[in-house]
Parts: sequence; structure tokens; C-alpha cells
Amino acid sequence: MGEKDKKSGIKKFFQDNRSLVFTIPIFIVLVIVVILVYVFSGNNTAEPPVETNPTATVQPTAPASTPTPQPTETGGTEVTTLPQDERDKDTSEIMRNPFADPYRVSGIIYDEKGGSIAIIEAENKAYIVKVDDQVGEYFKVIKIESDRVVLEIEGQEVVLNLSGE
Repeated sequence: MGEKDKKSGIKKFFQDNRSLVFTIPIFIVLVIVVILVYVFSGNNTAEPPVETNPTATVQPTAPASTPTPQPTETGGTEVTTLPQDERDKDTSEIMRNPFADPYRVSGIIYDEKGGSIAIIEAENKAYIVKVDDQVGEYFKVIKIESDRVVLEIEGQEVVLNLSGE
């Protein structure tokens, strides 16, 4: 296929598709205009890329107050991710009842096979616990039932009902 055959093939294509004779140059001009507008609009300031740390650590017993990201050796930042077993509660808008029990069960996920989990609120913290976990400094979880949690303190059992009583 010679040079003359190629030119005649292209010429024949454009003769068969007359609309492309006008559409292709208009498209090329539009692309050039978009590039020029982008370059001269002032929006071409490059922002530094955001580094992510794929090895973020989970700290299961740290309070969930707003953590300050710490720099790591690789230049990224280390942040605390959920799930956490102990969390600080936001008490900025909630008035605490001084006559209420300091500990209350706010939720239970009951499993007959022994994998139950309870959420126990104590003053300004919430604990996500299972059997044999500590709640605060003094209480140990002995049993989690469908409607209550049994804690132990110095050999005595304390029962916390789900309804808060």
C-alpha cells in the first residue's frame, strides 16, 4: 500500500463522513482552550500529596478522646482507630444526675455460647466488655446475660440491669 493509497483512503473516509471534517477541528480547538484556561486560571497550584499510613495501630484500651496524630518513622502519622474497649463520653451538653448509679448497662449483645458483649457506662467513660474484662479500676465482669451484667468487686457481686435499675 503506497503513500498515494493511504491519502486516498483518508480522503475517501472524510468524504463518506462529512460531519467529521467539521467536528474534529472543533474538538481539537476546544481541548486547546480547556488546557489554556486551566493553565492560566491560577488553579494549577500543586498541593502536597496526603500521606496515609497503612499500618495504623489499634489501641484497645486507650480512651477515645481526640488523639493528636503522632509522626512515625516513615513520615506518615499514626492515629488511633476503632474499635476501642474504653471510650470517653462527650458530656459537654449532658447534665449528670448526682443520685444516679455511677455504672449502668447501656447495651448487650447476648450470645448463648459465651461470646456476649456489654456496653457499660461509668461516669464519663463507656466500656465495651466481655466476661473476665475489667471495668474501671475495681470491677471485673463475671457474667453477661441477656438483660443484665454481673460484676465483682472485692469478692462481692454487683448486678447491673439493662434497664438501668
